[in-house]
Amino acid sequence: MRPLLAIVLAACGFDPHGVTSDASIARDAPVAVDSRSIDVVDADPCADDGCPATCADVTGLANDSSVTLYLGGSASQPWTAFCHDDDEYITVTADANYGQYTASTKSPGSNVQTTYSRLRVDPSTLRVDISDQTFATSVGLLYHDPATNGSDAVTSMPLGVAMDCAGNNSTTGVANVDLTGTQFVVGSASTWSTGGNSPGHSVTSSDGGRIVAITGGGNCGWNAPSGSPGNPFNTFEPASLLELVYSPE
Repeated sequence: MRPLLAIVLAACGFDPHGVTSDASIARDAPVAVDSRSIDVVDADPCADDGCPATCADVTGLANDSSVTLYLGGSASQPWTAFCHDDDEYITVTADANYGQYTASTKSPGSNVQTTYSRLRVDPSTLRVDISDQTFATSVGLLYHDPATNGSDAVTSMPLGVAMDCAGNNSTTGVANVDLTGTQFVVGSASTWSTGGNSPGHSVTSSDGGRIVAITGGGNCGWNAPSGSPGNPFNTFEPASLLELVYSPE
């Protein structure tokens, strides 16, 4: 080996006899790896304890938390639930989910509208309780045909119920269900029925059932999810009347 080259290599820690000195190796500190941060392709999200189907199945879940649940415990059907007191809710846009009784001369006062920011759903049946107002806001106050019913005050409305007392075949009552941004649509098993005197009505479904617009009324009359009682205002039980279908966007 040429003397000059040997000097340079020696300065770099190279042993010409084939032995590399420790000083020649740059040793980085060991890097700690958190295995939870590593994405594993096609990993089974339910491998350890099975897929949680209800809020109660999630160990250590804080109240009022969003969590991924799985219909029937199936890994192929995840959905986003909001858990409140171990009950499951679907988060929706409040302004697009409401029921309304529109005031008139015969039912004086101001329009009563209840908007829903979360819908109570039974994860085993996918039925929505249209009278669960845990996450609802109501405005307005009117009296339901006081000439006939006395001081029957209306202060809130179930989801999807449209009502008025404006006259024969009237449809000034309005309601709406909008599941945009969720993994569900309103299923074909969910229907609306009219009631009261000379009811008017319409039901318009769009976006594959993700949005349903409702009108209703009469003298006095309403258009409400089938199974609702007579005079379906304020709240009533049982009210799990809308059946959803899993249909991710």
